[in-house]
Amino acid sequence: MSSHLASSIGSAVRQTVARNRGLVKVVDTEENILARDSDPIGSIALASDTNKLLIYLGSSWGAISITI
Repeated sequence: MSSHLASSIGSAVRQTVARNRGLVKVVDTEENILARDSDPIGSIALASDTNKLLIYLGSSWGAISITI
């Protein structure tokens, strides 16, 4: 990933978090997010390595691919 793309993604995430007052609760690698199992249902996470938005469904994470 180019440093410009990484910077753009980081800026977009910061702006989204600021606008939504913490709607995105976790920013981490997809592997680390998928290993989490104690988040409340509906928690939202951004996988920084795959550009996926993940939503905790209670027993697993659902994923949505996003493009920036």
